[in-house]
Amino acid sequence: NNNSIIELKKKSKKNKALDDAPRVVFDLDFNEQMTEKEVLKLVSQIAVSYGANRRSQRAFRLFGCSLKDKILNRINFSHPGFRNWISFEFVNESYCEYFKNEIDKLVYLTAESDNILTEIDNNYIYIIGGLVDHNRLKGLTHTKALNDRIKTARLPLDQYLKMNSRKVLTVNHVFEILLRFNEIKDWSQTLISIIPQRKCPTLSNE
Repeated sequence: NNNSIIELKKKSKKNKALDDAPRVVFDLDFNEQMTEKEVLKLVSQIAVSYGANRRSQRAFRLFGCSLKDKILNRINFSHPGFRNWISFEFVNESYCEYFKNEIDKLVYLTAESDNILTEIDNNYIYIIGGLVDHNRLKGLTHTKALNDRIKTARLPLDQYLKMNSRKVLTVNHVFEILLRFNEIKDWSQTLISIIPQRKCPTLSNE
């Protein structure tokens, strides 16, 4: 019927748009560094990120790289259909292996980077470290990016916000910031809408 045709057209348009969408990688290469409880939290945060991406009008193409061991077991247990998630590809290769022909396009998002992320460029592939306890594992993702000789960048938190606590964000908060900014192109409104209120974020110009 006509409704089915309209729905199919909508889906094909969305799939076509996703072909040109920016790419975001979740780096899952931290099995050894995290406890079972932290792995459980990480998998939950990835699922929340996936849900946000599905609802977005400007969705990203998602990848989970280095999926193995504890993280693979947990996501398989909690979300047995994860291999069928739309526009989310899970692979056991590292991001350097999987994107070996695009190494120059990889950008690891780390709080320690000297480079400030000002825009989201469809030509680049943005990497979010799959870590939960950032206080215990401070600087780990930045060191990893330097060892892999890839670009790094940090979210412009200092440029737009004043916060009462350390600027450590969950995996899904980092992802939701990228997603929201890609939708509205306004860092101030993006950050104030995503950063948890317990961190008491206020705009720097207030």
